[in-house]
Amino acid sequence: MSEKYKHIDIERTAKRLKRCRKEVAHLSQRQLGERLGVSSNAVGQWERGICLPSLDQAVGLSKILGMEINGFIVEQKGRRA
Repeated sequence: MSEKYKHIDIERTAKRLKRCRKEVAHLSQRQLGERLGVSSNAVGQWERGICLPSLDQAVGLSKILGMEINGFIVEQKGRRA
């Protein structure tokens, strides 16, 4: 993952995003992708920690999930995002 994401705990963020999608929004990857204008594969990559959503996508996620962006983006311990 890029140096610019070094302050983000990718693994925990991926798990939290998946949990929020399922338990908060009650959406499939396909449904979430359709709402955001991305493929279900993109959502799956976020949830596996392969990549992160763009800032625009993160804003969309926060609206769909009804939470602040920092509700699903997890920073590294001892670091500020």
